[in-house]
Amino acid sequence: MSSIDWDKLEEVVERAVRKARSEELKEMAEAVKALAEYMRTGFQEILKRLDEHDKRLGEITEILRRHEEILKRHEEILSDHGKTLNELVKAV
Repeated sequence: MSSIDWDKLEEVVERAVRKARSEELKEMAEAVKALAEYMRTGFQEILKRLDEHDKRLGEITEILRRHEEILKRHEEILSDHGKTLNELVKAV
């Protein structure tokens, strides 16, 4: 997906607004300008939220990694306890 050069788009729209001769063309150019500004604001907000989600996903991934390590240690402890229990049962 290609990136939008918002400054270039704004420049082109501004030029269109200045060059528009008829009132109808000026209104149309202003509408395009408003739409471009709305889209830019929307995209910026979406990117901001995506960055926040990406950060949170990284944090959650790290938490899961740590929990995986804890789970492995608990499995080892349970295995050791199982071996000890088997030895005690055999000794009885």
